[in-house]
Amino acid sequence: MKSMLLKTLLSCVAQPGRFLYSARTKGESSQLPEEGLTLLECVVAIAVIALTGAMIGPPLVMAAATRVQNRRAEQAQQLAQGEVDRIRAMVVQGNATAELLPKLVEESVTNLEAQGAPDTFLADNTYLRSPNTTCNKYDTTKVAAINEALPVDVNGPDADGNCEADFYIQAFRGNLDPTGNNQDFQLMVRVYSAQAKDQETLGVEPAGLSFTSGNGEYWTKPLAVLSTIKNLLGAIGMISSTPTISYPPTVVSS
Repeated sequence: MKSMLLKTLLSCVAQPGRFLYSARTKGESSQLPEEGLTLLECVVAIAVIALTGAMIGPPLVMAAATRVQNRRAEQAQQLAQGEVDRIRAMVVQGNATAELLPKLVEESVTNLEAQGAPDTFLADNTYLRSPNTTCNKYDTTKVAAINEALPVDVNGPDADGNCEADFYIQAFRGNLDPTGNNQDFQLMVRVYSAQAKDQETLGVEPAGLSFTSGNGEYWTKPLAVLSTIKNLLGAIGMISSTPTISYPPTVVSS
């Protein structure tokens, strides 16, 4: 069908509005019947091809956008799990101090989910976390405030050699022990896309991952949210369970 339409279209371009004749021989006599394409047939062929392209285009765009969204969500889940594991290892090894752990929420915040989204994004050239030694500007003594988001790079330098954040991590905790024990607390980690930095208002609920032809919800909502139910040593993911990775995490580049 496509081959026939293309041949028709090429014939229209080569000889628009004219009849294409072919000779047939029958016995000893020959005839020249009127066989070929008229201008009307050319218009119909062009319309059919245009309609076919219009029907195929949107599903292809939607499939590509959804694939990018799901890929970023997978990377965000790995980063969130890596941050939880990093802090858990710090506690197990006895290196957890108030200065190195994520900041405590206010006493008035009884539910970590009620803590607001970040409104400050730390600078890439000072705080950028990256498995690439050229891009990494982070050391473990730099702990972001509750309302701050830490930039994280997973792809390394771009074509121009610049290192930029691919995601932003917001981490905070709530103490379960009124004495301030640094081993008994709840932890929550949210991972936002790099585009969240330019948005006026951010949400705290995980972005819905559905078919999309555009940006979806991940520009304004976290791609991953991971928290502990009881305490860090008995951490159970409330939102998702992803493979454990070391930190700095080795995240597959998009």
